[in-house]
Amino acid sequence: MALFFDTTWFDRRLDEMGYTKAELATHLEMDAAQLEEIWKDQRELMTHQVKQIAEFLNVTAEEIVDRAGVSTPVPSLSAPAAGAASMDSLSLQIEELNGRLQKLERGVEDIKAMMLEKSPKT
Repeated sequence: MALFFDTTWFDRRLDEMGYTKAELATHLEMDAAQLEEIWKDQRELMTHQVKQIAEFLNVTAEEIVDRAGVSTPVPSLSAPAAGAASMDSLSLQIEELNGRLQKLERGVEDIKAMMLEKSPKT
């Protein structure tokens, strides 16, 4: 497993497939800045995004997880078992909340940095 997001591999794979990062961002329903955060290892991929990228780049989800250097669980590509639909829904809700929490934490850090910049120098 890569320790960090393997930008070289992802850039090369996009090129091999004839795609751009902008097209991948559209496929993932995010803007270019959000995708760039993934490329810079500033945003972790969510399970459903791993699957979407794997399908887009025509590779396995395992390959994406390995090249992204994240601890995101590899999504199951098999049919869900009974009761799994509700667990999938719960997992997606947890992932969404986790993403929102990370965004809030980054915002708090930005506010702290701005406050420190504006504080009187002693």
